[in-house]
Amino acid sequence: MINLQSAGRIICPFQRRARRLRASVARHLPARAANAPSPGQDPFGPPRQRTVAVLFADVRDFTRLAETMPPVEVMEILRAFHRRMEAVVFAQGGILDSYIGDAVMALFGAGKPGPADATAALTCARAMLDAMHALNESFVRDGRPTLGIGIGLHYGPVAMGDIGSERDRRFAVIGDTVNSASRLERLTRTLNVNLVASRTLVDRVETEARPAADGLVADLADAGEQPIPGRNGRIAVLTLGCPETGPCPDPHRKGSPDRQLGKRLAA
Repeated sequence: MINLQSAGRIICPFQRRARRLRASVARHLPARAANAPSPGQDPFGPPRQRTVAVLFADVRDFTRLAETMPPVEVMEILRAFHRRMEAVVFAQGGILDSYIGDAVMALFGAGKPGPADATAALTCARAMLDAMHALNESFVRDGRPTLGIGIGLHYGPVAMGDIGSERDRRFAVIGDTVNSASRLERLTRTLNVNLVASRTLVDRVETEARPAADGLVADLADAGEQPIPGRNGRIAVLTLGCPETGPCPDPHRKGSPDRQLGKRLAA
């Protein structure tokens, strides 16, 4: 027979583990999703396979920017960027997988698959570009340099689960879809655009959202099949440049849209 004191000692470790689990999950999910029960599903259990949309957003030339600024100010800029991008991801029902330095990785369809996950990812990417323009306005007012971002999007199967050990476990999403989305983000620099989306993702958007998809994909430019560094074969992609000027120059270079913005605000 177990007395109440002994039972408390047994139950408490489980309660602490449950609290840690909920806190860890909450970092990745919108509040409504983090607090929602998911009977029979443990996202940190055995690996599961899902078909998801993956988004990578990365600050352009951040290393060069960091060379010219005090570390404290670099940290403040990163925090502002992360807060703004997190809000956009959560607004579209996405999961914030990780902050990778000056980059953000988000997933759509990983928690609970929906009928329009690819559409949500592309909508999120466009909203990120708008959010960055607004953030740059505040940076200019504060006398800070403006930022440019590149966004890569892909759609396909992934494996999700814990990696590491019992002492240090980390939730991970793994697969060629993730690697390709990351490389598509890097391709924005080569193609000098803001956004690169795989044809696979765009085709999925057109399937999910017709006829409303036209508003999301009509201005995307077909860039054909592109070689992807570190990956065999090519990926067919579509791109989006700056809303007003087409391809997006370095935000720190004379004549860039955000430098022009700074001049207008200072006038």
